[in-house]
Amino acid sequence: MKVIPPRFVKTDFEAVLAAEQDRSKAVLAAQGYAETTVRSAEAEANSLLNSAEAQRVSAVQSVSAEASSFTSQLPQYQVNPELFRQRLLTETWARILAGKSDKFFLPERADGNPSELRLLLSREPQKAKPATPNP
Repeated sequence: MKVIPPRFVKTDFEAVLAAEQDRSKAVLAAQGYAETTVRSAEAEANSLLNSAEAQRVSAVQSVSAEASSFTSQLPQYQVNPELFRQRLLTETWARILAGKSDKFFLPERADGNPSELRLLLSREPQKAKPATPNP
């Protein structure tokens, strides 16, 4: 069925039809944009949730391993607390100083007075000594 408007309202009729088509296009574009935005937000939310879950699992595993380590070391501490502290301190110093070229250790003085350490900070690098042949 074909609709033919009267001649004197034809331009207004066409304007109404064009406006309806423009409105339909705008509604469809808005719906498409809304769906895209919602999907993007859902994907970002899922990504954040997965990241948070991974961090939670990592933190729980780390704390569990640390608790297990402390639990396994408790009997050694109870037998000799001072020896345990010294061993732990020695292991920590070894880990800290590993791979360092210059190491300075300034022990506490027996008389309780403060120790003095003087460092030459802008020193020249040490030159390798030439090997002397054995006669």
